[in-house]
Order: sequence, then C-alpha cells, then structure tokens
Amino acid sequence: MEQCSQIKQSLEQKFDIPFIVNGGVHDGDPWFDIAPDNDNQELFTLNVKYNNKTRMIINFLPEKYSASLIKDMSNSSTDKKLLFSEYASLLIDVRFANVDMTINGVKCDPCNHETWPNEWRDLSCRITRSPISGEDEIFKPVEITIDWCGIVLGMFLSLMNVTPICIDESELITGKLEGKSFQVISTRYERNPLNRELCIALKGSSCTICGFNFKTNYGDIGKGFIEVHHIEPLSAMNEEQVINPKEDMTPVCSNCHSMLHRRKPPYHPDDIYELISGSLDK
Repeated sequence: MEQCSQIKQSLEQKFDIPFIVNGGVHDGDPWFDIAPDNDNQELFTLNVKYNNKTRMIINFLPEKYSASLIKDMSNSSTDKKLLFSEYASLLIDVRFANVDMTINGVKCDPCNHETWPNEWRDLSCRITRSPISGEDEIFKPVEITIDWCGIVLGMFLSLMNVTPICIDESELITGKLEGKSFQVISTRYERNPLNRELCIALKGSSCTICGFNFKTNYGDIGKGFIEVHHIEPLSAMNEEQVINPKEDMTPVCSNCHSMLHRRKPPYHPDDIYELISGSLDK
C-alpha cells in the first residue's frame, strides 16, 4: 500500500529507526497501525483512526508482552520525562488535542511527570483532535498521519532507550543526552533526533533568520525540510548536557546555517539576522 510506504519512509527519516506500517479503510475512513520494527520484539503500536474525515484518534497500545518496556519507561530519567511533557504540552497547548493518559488505571497529567506513580504496571494513552482539518481544506490522511504521529512517536520514544538503524552511518542517537562525545572513526557528538523534531514542531520549518521555506521554493520535495542549529555548539560541550529545544535550538536554512558556522565559535542567529535585515526589509 503506497500510503503506508510513504508514512514509513517519512517516520524513518525523522527518527532513524525502522517502522512497520499497515493500513486500510473502514467504513470509508482510513486507518493505520504504526510500530517500531525491533527484530520481532513487541514494543507498542500507534493505532490511527479517522471518523468522517474530520476526527482523528491515536491510541498508544503496548504490545501483549511489553511489561519490561513499561517498566523501563517508568524508570526513565527526569530529563526524559521532561522531554515527554514538552511533547505533550505541544499537542495540548499548540495543536489543541485532547491527551488522555492513564498509568496503572489512573488518569494522569501528561504534562506533569511529578504526578506520575513511581512504578508502572500498565500504560495507555489516547490522543484525539476534532476537527482535524478546516471545512475548505482537502483531507490528506497521509500528510496528517505523518505530521501528528511524528509528534506522538517523539513523545513516547523520549521515554525509551533507542539505538539508530546503523551507528556507523548515522550521527543520530536517541535515548541519550546531547553533547556526549564518542569515537566512530573520528570524534562526533551525539544528536538527539527527538530534540530536533520537537524544535521543528514548535518553531516550524521556515528559517528563523531569513524566513526561507523549502516547500515554498521547491514544492512537495521540500515539505518539512529544514536544518536545525544548536545555538551552543555540541562540540563545545565538555560533558553531557540537557538540551531545551525551545531555547537551545532553532530551524535555519542551509545558507544561514553555513553563515552561522563561518567562525568558531559560531555566530549567534541574531548576529546573522542583523547582517541581512536590511535586505529582508526591502
């Protein structure tokens, strides 16, 4: 199914881990099941359903034998739980979704990890949004699913220990703090794709310096594409450091990103904006 293939490809590019995506149509509305492909080890499934092309329902469904996963999620660090809460706040405060989360059968506030129990036996979560698109908008289930599931997956993956598809070919490592150096041929610095995706979800995919948007200029192949700049370079971090995607990262186009790095340490984004502000006003 071409729609499933498109969703799978997009989510794998976002998170650098493999997914299994199935889908179909029920009563005229599409549905999709999205699950991490973890060598046949059962983790969880996101079940995405639409009603009358206006209401979206996403259910987080732990697999039957996922007790160890739930336990690991409950034991995740405070920093991971804070990242989960940032994603939940984005869904609720920015996307105006309802997020109903229960732990051990008790409803919990997804935005306040301090209210969660210490030990988890079970976890369920239901995200709903209605209407999912305006009256004059064309219903595009693939684009909507990629957009929303990118946020929901980021929320739950933030509590898990995730490794990339191929360490040798990727600079992306999830489940660890930003800035810790490690050796793969030469020194690199860990980049957490969950932080990157949250930054884009919060700030959009237009350059925050010059306003350039890849979709506007290149059409569909540029949709959602943008680079993300760490305002404090990762290479300057001597130890693990928690990154706040709201304050420490910003989306930039390739040109502005290159100019930011024309010196060491890099320019601040405000410096580059001031350099080009005259031409932007014309």
